[in-house]
Formats: sequence, structure tokens, C-alpha cells
Amino acid sequence: MKIIHFTLGLGGGGRERRMIQLIRGLYQSCDCEQMIVTLDEHCDYPELWETPVKVKKVDYRPRKTFKSQMETIIREFKPDILHSWVGSRQDLILFPLLKTKYHFKYIVGHLADCIPLHGLTYLCSLFSYRAADAIVSNSQAGLYAKKAISDKSHVIHNGFDFKRLKTGIDLSKKRQELNIPEEAFVVCMCARFHKSKDWKSFVELAKLAQQEDSNMLFLAIGNGETMIDYKTLAQDYGLHNLHFLGRRTDVEEILQMSDASILFTNSALHSEGISNSLMEAMAAGLPTIATNGGGTPELITNRVNGFLIMDGAYIQALDILKELQSNRNLYQKIGQAAQKNIQNNFSLSLMTKQYVDLYSDLLKR
Repeated sequence: MKIIHFTLGLGGGGRERRMIQLIRGLYQSCDCEQMIVTLDEHCDYPELWETPVKVKKVDYRPRKTFKSQMETIIREFKPDILHSWVGSRQDLILFPLLKTKYHFKYIVGHLADCIPLHGLTYLCSLFSYRAADAIVSNSQAGLYAKKAISDKSHVIHNGFDFKRLKTGIDLSKKRQELNIPEEAFVVCMCARFHKSKDWKSFVELAKLAQQEDSNMLFLAIGNGETMIDYKTLAQDYGLHNLHFLGRRTDVEEILQMSDASILFTNSALHSEGISNSLMEAMAAGLPTIATNGGGTPELITNRVNGFLIMDGAYIQALDILKELQSNRNLYQKIGQAAQKNIQNNFSLSLMTKQYVDLYSDLLKR
């Protein structure tokens, strides 16, 4: 089985992590040869280089150059499957045309959020849906939002690799490293600093907790274009219970050291699919609070294995955190149920098996 994965880059995004985990899982599960075709070779996942995958860089502009480079790669590699993780207009049109000429199976696999499509992008997507042999989203909500419901449609949830959670970590030492008091109740939010994420509510939450003189300490993990704005806001508020850690390579260790996790989403601009950030926190056994919407209810059942709140409801989030602090039975029940949900329904092995089954089924047709 020969597979080309087309992606914009290999940076630190959820879609890229999912693709790289799948590539590793495929090598362990089936006889395959894989190639990544990317616009940017910078890679934030060194584990990729532990696999025999080939990586080819192409230029997106001008269009004729992109078409020529892609056609050369396809002609020489002779893929059985082209799995596109990108949803830009150019490749949505090009790959169906190349499929007709080179007879590979084409997977539209970029449906990773629940933001509706409009205008020309929607029309190009319809064209790609018709040409595709399979359409894959990581959430049922994503298929509906992208108007991609058909007999070709498949939901394959993200898979978490529990090997990422290290054992034998000295959590007290980790707190010392980050200047966190041993008695602090640590609440983290791990996401890019972008207008799609509601970091304003996270800062307001920290402010409210400080005003109430709680022992909560908040960790903002990630970087991006809006981080300086929220750092400034936190300084203006005089917050000493909010630490901006930037991008980290030890996120799993920080999660294991933390007590709870939050993901505030700006629902006016963005709707999550299946969030890797939420999965990682739940896999670490953390009670997790998330903005309700998109594919998040497919991951979290309210007050069973996590908590769902309305957009911007940071006051409610603080009430939940205080409840978790005061009710140890609830804390343990939610955290254990969260971890069990990821183990049973969102494991890397399950995700890999579902893709192997899909690929095998397509090649039989």
C-alpha cells in the first residue's frame, strides 16, 4: 500500500499531530510505503524522523509550479491513496483532476473543525466531495458543518498515544521547576494564542479567582499572535496567579502535574472538532471544562467525564473549579471517567485500525 499525505506543514497543530501519529501507527500495523508532501518542511514532531517516511516539499505559488510538482511526484511515486489533510481551493480542484489521470484513491481528510463553508471554498469543496472516494472528519459535527454527509462520509476520531504519558515523574520537582507552590490548585489551558480561542475568559477567570483569594494558579500554555495582548492585560490587572509558559515540549508532564484543564473557545469565530488539547488533558486524568459546541459533546458528557459550559462563562467555570476543590469524590470520579473515555474510545490504536480498514476497503473497490 503506497500512500501520499498532503499537508500545509509539519508544525505544532492538532491536524499535523494526528497525521504524524497515523503515519507512525500505519508503519506498525500494515505493510505500507508513505510519503508526506508539504509546503513547509519545518517539523515540531521529532518522532516523525524515527519512521522511514519520505518528505517532499512543493511550492504553492505559482499555481502552474504546484500542479507540475504534484503531478511529477504522483507519476513517480505511483500512490494507491492520496490522503489530503488540506482544504484550500487550489488542491480541492487539482487532486480530483489528477485522480482522473493517475487513478489513485482520493481521501478528503481536512474536516477538522466545525466552521461552515461559504462562497467559492464551498463550491470547490462540493467538487472535491463528488470526486473523493472517502470523506473523513474527526467529528460527526464536522461532517454536518461542512455539508459533507453522504455514503462516502466517515467519522474517525483523533487517537491519543498513551505512551506520551511518562511514568515515574517527580511532580513536586516539576512544580519547583515552574515556580509553582506545592499547595496550589493548578489549572491549565493549552491552545494557540489566536482569536479563535477565548483567552480573554481565561484571564478574567484568573482575575476573579485572585479577587476571591483562592489558591488557584493558572498556566497559559502556547504561543501565537495574540499572546502579547493577554500578557499586557494580565499585567494591567496585576495578576500574580497567571503564568504564561509559551510553547512547551513537556506539555504531557505539565498536564500530569496539574489539577484541572480548561479550553475556552470563541464560538463566534470558531467551533472545535475533536480537540487534541482536550484529549490530552482527559488522558492525563484531569477534570476538564470546555466551551460547548462543535464536536466537543462527542468527547465530553457534561458532569460525567468533564464539564460543558456556555461561551464566555468563566464565572461558571470558577464555580466548577471550586466544586472540584471541595468535593474530592467528584474530582476523582470525573478525572477517572475522562481517562477511561480516551482509553476506550479515542486511542491511537483504534484510530489507526479505522484508517487501515478504510484504506483496505477503498483498495478493494
